[in-house]
Amino acid sequence: MDVPVPVTPNDAYFSYQWPLFDAISGIRADQAWGYTTGTGSIVAVVDTGILPHAELWPNLLPGYDMISNSTTANDGDGRDADATDTGDYVLAGECGSTSNLNSSWHGTHVAGTIAAVGHNAEGIAGVAFDAKVMPVRALGKCGGYTSDLMLRSPTSPRLYFRYESNTS
Repeated sequence: MDVPVPVTPNDAYFSYQWPLFDAISGIRADQAWGYTTGTGSIVAVVDTGILPHAELWPNLLPGYDMISNSTTANDGDGRDADATDTGDYVLAGECGSTSNLNSSWHGTHVAGTIAAVGHNAEGIAGVAFDAKVMPVRALGKCGGYTSDLMLRSPTSPRLYFRYESNTS
């Protein structure tokens, strides 16, 4: 097999993403992108949901909010087809916290790390910048429940969500 030429995206902040290309401590994504950039792949991001972002829209598939408890969902309802991250902030005294904690917006961060659009001269490049992301909102205010992930997706009947812990 021929070794492909490394790919360097033209994204404005790619030079700050040293974990993607550093030869000593990075994952050397520039080498991998010579083989694939994720085209044809779908990655489910099971996390806090997502927020609208220009670097994600082209690679975003419809998702689902799997949180059954409306308080944990923090969006006024339970399960639905809206995977928007409404925030997982807590106030002092909630969820065992002694102080106010800001929202993490973690699902948006993870989705961007995976599939932020590459080669668009903007922002950053995702690790698989041509892959599609399906957001699955499973974590909200005060965390989440594994029982929410052991259900069949109503929007994709062949897609099941299951959590497995390999810790002893």
